[in-house]
Amino acid sequence: MCNRQFCAFCSCNFDGSDRRVIVEGPGTLPHPFALSLFGSTLFWTDWQTRAIHACNKLSGTNHRQVHGNIFSPMDIHVYHPRRQPKGERDPFVRFSLK
Repeated sequence: MCNRQFCAFCSCNFDGSDRRVIVEGPGTLPHPFALSLFGSTLFWTDWQTRAIHACNKLSGTNHRQVHGNIFSPMDIHVYHPRRQPKGERDPFVRFSLK
């Protein structure tokens, strides 16, 4: 949740209970825009710092700048073999018209 008065990344249960602040503050989150999760890491882009940042998704520790000097970091996606769906060896074998 981010607005002009309060900017933070939070977690909670599906029913909204047990809300916890993971990362907060204008010094840490000056103008976040896009988020992506992979493993135990939360990645985000920031328009003011013009960078990609990361931290632990549960505790907010190990905050670091992953890459900087990006002109306009709009979105972020993590591409990794573990995030790709398992496919069939030959998808056309099932639908063969013989």
